[in-house]
Amino acid sequence: MKKLVFSSIIFYCAAVFFNVMANGSYPKEIRDDLRLLPTREMVGLLSFDHRGAAADYLFTQVSIHSGSLMWKPLDIQFDSGWAYGMMDLVTDLDPKYREAYLMSGMGLIHKFSDAELALPILKKGIEANPDSWELPYWYGYDQYFYLDDSETASRYFMLAAQKPNAPKANWGLLVNVSKESGYYENAYWAMKVMYDSAKSDKVKTIYAKKLVQLQNVFLIQKAADTYQQETGDFPPSLVQIVAKGYIEEIPEDPMGKGYFWDGDKAKVMINE
Repeated sequence: MKKLVFSSIIFYCAAVFFNVMANGSYPKEIRDDLRLLPTREMVGLLSFDHRGAAADYLFTQVSIHSGSLMWKPLDIQFDSGWAYGMMDLVTDLDPKYREAYLMSGMGLIHKFSDAELALPILKKGIEANPDSWELPYWYGYDQYFYLDDSETASRYFMLAAQKPNAPKANWGLLVNVSKESGYYENAYWAMKVMYDSAKSDKVKTIYAKKLVQLQNVFLIQKAADTYQQETGDFPPSLVQIVAKGYIEEIPEDPMGKGYFWDGDKAKVMINE
């Protein structure tokens, strides 16, 4: 993760440096001849089918535009449509272009709405690079931090965590996002991995309590789902599933927080 962030910073700095050397100032707009979005077929023809070299060139053009605007004045706007259209073309030319997918998912996002343009490119990268943990991770990151979609984020963080060489540092984020969205099975899985790999007895004790907490919520949610299947509606409160005999009692929370029913999400939630 640190290497990826460092590489992105290097790309930005290099883009700023080369642009200032060439132009002496920030580009206020993309030149009209560079603003065009050629087709994949046209690029293949003009590059004599050297698609990898063409992808590198186009990637550099996008990096220069984005990087030179990193510390831009407020009146200079990043051309999101052009940049992401170009990255879509780059990844069509070279479906394994890992850096292009990563740049799309993190380096090109200048405003929250840019994340919407990044997602289709990241999804294309996930399909083309099935062993990569970084691409589903950044898909989930963009969904959570930019688009406020914790449910989708939980699914993609889970996908990333199960890939080869996925860093352990991501499991804590998976637990928190999954708890927030009500995907307690994902949270339990990640917490179990954290418990098994913990070295400190004190940490293991805390993780053991959190595992019990997640197991409790899963059982309560299962009772609420059964209530809905048999009655056609979700319970108005947790008291109702106890009163109707779907669960004997609401278990005590080992972390001292307790549980409540969120009618909007139709999920059992943990008091935080």
